[in-house]
Amino acid sequence: MVVGAGVAGGTTALLLGERTFDAKVTLIERDPTRLVPQPHRPVVRGSVRGVPNGDLQAAGVDLAIDEIVDVDWHRQEVLAFSGRRFPFDHLVVAPGIAARDEGIEGYGRLAAYEFPHAWAGGGQAERLQAQIEAMPDGGVVIVRAPAGPHRYLQGPYVRARCIARYLAQTKPRGKVIVLDAKDDFPQRDAVLAEWATEFPGGTLEWIGAGAGGEVTAIDVAGKRLLTSCGWISGNVINFIPAQQAGTIAQVGGMKDATGWCPVEARSLRSRLRPDTWILGDANDRGQGSKTAESALNQARLCADSILSTL
Repeated sequence: MVVGAGVAGGTTALLLGERTFDAKVTLIERDPTRLVPQPHRPVVRGSVRGVPNGDLQAAGVDLAIDEIVDVDWHRQEVLAFSGRRFPFDHLVVAPGIAARDEGIEGYGRLAAYEFPHAWAGGGQAERLQAQIEAMPDGGVVIVRAPAGPHRYLQGPYVRARCIARYLAQTKPRGKVIVLDAKDDFPQRDAVLAEWATEFPGGTLEWIGAGAGGEVTAIDVAGKRLLTSCGWISGNVINFIPAQQAGTIAQVGGMKDATGWCPVEARSLRSRLRPDTWILGDANDRGQGSKTAESALNQARLCADSILSTL
């Protein structure tokens, strides 16, 4: 049983389907668009989000479109939003991430929708791209980087640079501002030097916590963020919250006090739940890397580990 049809989950199901002959492999995904390759997104950096539906079917993988809401460990079943129950012997979960409460006034479901973090599925990346494309020339895009835990530490800065490059080509009077809730990030000096060279007009600006980058309140209607230096407005706001393992990992008891799911390094097998493997951003294998290569490597480790138990 595989829950989650992103690159890691979908590839794991494909490998298991291709390499097992007497075992049933079921893949459950709530978003059917993840079962086909996604078009290239020029603004919000991304890659293919899943495995082609036809490949999965050819490998004998059973597909179910549903959302898993809980796990019955005693009966070895996952419970779906539709009311269906799916039995399992081996469970692979790609829980993704969920926002961690930071106590920021005004941040809730509406803010998360209007200021998409674009870190997961559900159309967030597409919505953020549409907002940027619709922004007038001379507009401002704000990328908020959290201080607390999040996967792929360089992600906000890679994204900001991609957006700035897009604006340079299509909206040359536009600007990107990174509001950072911390004063440092991986390879900060080198990254900022590269930005200064590539964007000499200051169209890509980083503001650390000490200079007013920490956000304390959000005004959704006004499209503005409150910092120690006052309100900062943006035409588009990409608000990346502090993160933890996704909801299914929380309700299923797969995460520990860190907010992430502890796994064995060489197999990605859960340290908390027997016969369970955890893929993607939710596990505690470093800070993650949102690349197709990383996802494929995790899928291979997971599939090999499961096959060794059969």
